[in-house]
Amino acid sequence: MSTKSISLATLLVLAQVSISVAALPLNSRGWQTVPNVIRTDGIESFVVEVETSSPVAGVTLDGFSLEFNFSGGPALRDDGLGSDRVASDSIYTSEPITYNTNSPFPLFPNFRNDPNSPAGLNIQSMGTLTIQELDASETTFLAGPEIGLLRSDIPTTQVQSLSPDIAVSSNLINIRTSERNTQLGLRGPGGDLGDLTQITQPIYDVLPDAFDMLMLFSTNKIENDNRVASSNFFAGKHGSILVDYSGTGLAQRDNTALYGSAGKLLGISHLDTMKRGISGRVITHEILHQWSMHLDPSLGIGSCCHPSNWSNVGSLLGGFEWIDNGDGTYTINSGEGVNEATNISELDAYMMGLTDGSNLGTILTYDQSSTPPGTKILNNEPITQAEIVTTVTLEDIQAIHGVRTPTPDVAQKDFSLGFVAESHERMLTPTEMTFYNILAEHYTSEVPVGEPDPKVGENWVPITRFFGHGTTWSSAIPLTTTIPGDYNGDGNVDGNDFLAWQRGESPNPLSALDLTDWEVNFGTSGVPSPGQTLSVPEPTSLLLFATAILAFSANAIRPARSTTCL
Repeated sequence: MSTKSISLATLLVLAQVSISVAALPLNSRGWQTVPNVIRTDGIESFVVEVETSSPVAGVTLDGFSLEFNFSGGPALRDDGLGSDRVASDSIYTSEPITYNTNSPFPLFPNFRNDPNSPAGLNIQSMGTLTIQELDASETTFLAGPEIGLLRSDIPTTQVQSLSPDIAVSSNLINIRTSERNTQLGLRGPGGDLGDLTQITQPIYDVLPDAFDMLMLFSTNKIENDNRVASSNFFAGKHGSILVDYSGTGLAQRDNTALYGSAGKLLGISHLDTMKRGISGRVITHEILHQWSMHLDPSLGIGSCCHPSNWSNVGSLLGGFEWIDNGDGTYTINSGEGVNEATNISELDAYMMGLTDGSNLGTILTYDQSSTPPGTKILNNEPITQAEIVTTVTLEDIQAIHGVRTPTPDVAQKDFSLGFVAESHERMLTPTEMTFYNILAEHYTSEVPVGEPDPKVGENWVPITRFFGHGTTWSSAIPLTTTIPGDYNGDGNVDGNDFLAWQRGESPNPLSALDLTDWEVNFGTSGVPSPGQTLSVPEPTSLLLFATAILAFSANAIRPARSTTCL
């Protein structure tokens, strides 16, 4: 297929991707859609790329969804033709794909068809990726390719470039890396978060140390060749960086300096690609891990950071709410617990320091050799007194871990989340930035007065009511500093800033350092027009342009400035 059929946005994205991409780890495969969000206008397009870490016979995209127009055949190519960038680099590429504006399946009006979720956003699966192995066997990805969809009339968010590898909008940070750190951290063993300093340190170089947590959106997918590896099924992962409280079972620590924070950053959460990670249940689950559930396993209510699903904890981390039937039996409420919940559980609220635990009540678990919770829910079968094997009180918890401190009167209740979209060897398009910015902003938005508390599940709803207890949540990016060299504060480093420097309007009038900042960042874009991408000049072109400006200024601008100073 001729590249003329590829949309301008896709061409710009593919042009950014380095030829010498960082290879996947051995014994893994990965896919990404490039870009990974398009508008539903039938014009913007994307390609599917599959990368293998070992030779294969071929890759196909099968069972293609009717929601898309796909003129290519099922076979992805690695011959350097069509949309494939480089021949024989083990990256197999589809032909361009667009949204089918005549699809027989209309889009949901809101994300995941939940009215409390953002309007005009969706995620759509598109088929099955099958790898033809050299031994003639076939392997499919556990999670097939998905694409984010943005309704055509949604306004494009404004974007500002802070460095060649970092751009920001009102509620999102985009960082370009070569290592796929977010995905690698998810697929690593146990609690290994990967080398996230490659994400965090560059961010703190250009933004204030204002985030309590960083929430990492992944824009690509990696799977281990070992199909049953537990890490293949992680939808999210959280790491605690700062623990400045006690009584939760976590040892106090301060690793903030390692990540570039000066003592503010509590933790970092990874979110898997598309539907797997962009879920209210998943992200809120990971946030809760900052404080809960790290109690001693000897209490018998759970282990490995999750309450037992056979318990009545009723948390997004585990367990369910039990309804007392008044006759010594309990009915499991499937709508409040590990799968979905309306409000934070009493145990989690105590661990966060939001309550003193007086409303916690007795934590119960029933015999795991008895009927599983799912079966009891399906059959409406109650839990009997004879099945209950564990009773734990607040006093039991405090006897092992001490009283949670700081206490609710002084514990932290105001939280800032920094949403970060890590993209591999390219910057996100305006459509992608808009999609993720809407998600980030919506998650910390207020629920309208008079509306009921939204349930957190496989949706993306505001969580201000979920946590409650006087907490506040923000995802705004604190642009309290301007780009170095942007002396007139318009978000662009250009000739007008040189004039400002010459007039003595930079922070240090006429300083050589300020002039260097202007030269280094000249051409860094601020707010693009819809459909445009941000760009930073290559060093050579920047030097030539800056030299021309300086030469011009020596003849035309300097006298005017001297007259002004007099």
